[in-house]
Amino acid sequence: MSAARPGVAGDLRERFPGIALSPQPYVLDRDRYTAVGGSAALELMLQLIGRNQGPALLGAISETLTFGQLRSDPAPPRLTLRDALASAHPRLQEVIALMEANLEEPIDLDELASFVELSRRQLERLFQKYLRCSPSRYYLKLRLLRARQLLRQTPLPVVQVALGCGFLSAQNFSKCYREHFGIAPSNERLDKPQRCQAAMH
Repeated sequence: MSAARPGVAGDLRERFPGIALSPQPYVLDRDRYTAVGGSAALELMLQLIGRNQGPALLGAISETLTFGQLRSDPAPPRLTLRDALASAHPRLQEVIALMEANLEEPIDLDELASFVELSRRQLERLFQKYLRCSPSRYYLKLRLLRARQLLRQTPLPVVQVALGCGFLSAQNFSKCYREHFGIAPSNERLDKPQRCQAAMH
């Protein structure tokens, strides 16, 4: 069985001592499949599609799944999920899966590095090599992208979105959001009808 963050893994071992836990983000064990979170479940699904339907369909699906880039990044390259899975270091994939599964309560970077048996310095080098940013910046991007999705697709109050994406206060969240997207979180909803009307004229 695939386990999420270290604390959860410890709890599972205590409650179910007969189950073998894996540090991998997902596990295919005969007819049993487990994954730690949304990203890992997606990777698992792609593995099953590739195994059962072949690389052509897998490639077509992967091409539609791109990583969003923040507006503040100058001329960011578009990276497909297939490219990321093919080129990224396996331990880097594990760390990213843990990040994506723990947006509401971000895991400390030292703890993340320890969980995949790396030093913090080694983890930082991996992120710089493959993603050209620090682990903390990448983690922040994931949380902000999730926040933007919630703001655009749900009626949740801004403060609830902030807390749900790991920010300790609405003020800190608004500051980070404005720096990265160039717009206040509250304006994501206020501007939406105006954008729609402009598109109609």
